Amino acid sequence: MERVVKMYKVLLVEDEEMIMKSMQFLVNWTELSCVICGCAHNGREGIQQIHALHPDIVVTDIRMPYADGLKMLEETKSQCDYETVIMSGYEEFDYAQKAIRLGVSDYLLKIGRAH
Repeated sequence: MERVVKMYKVLLVEDEEMIMKSMQFLVNWTELSCVICGCAHNGREGIQQIHALHPDIVVTDIRMPYADGLKMLEETKSQCDYETVIMSGYEEFDYAQKAIRLGVSDYLLKIGRAH
């Protein structure tokens, strides 16, 4: 009997193109039982993609144009069920506190960014 492995759908939300490409191509998503189902370049696009694609995991930046990552989570978490990983270049404790209140699974700092 063949074992079926569930592939988790991942939505990437990042406004910096180089970081977006790095997340897409440097992470071995298949090895993590994941597949990228979509990409968004700002919070507004992220909200639309979450509703359209129903991802299992959303990896997002915080500071982005139109709607930041936290606002995107506020607007979608009550309607859509997904896990969240925030990647940010900002160490402000307020961001981490709000992310925790929104049920974020992990908060990762981008390395090498000016704070």
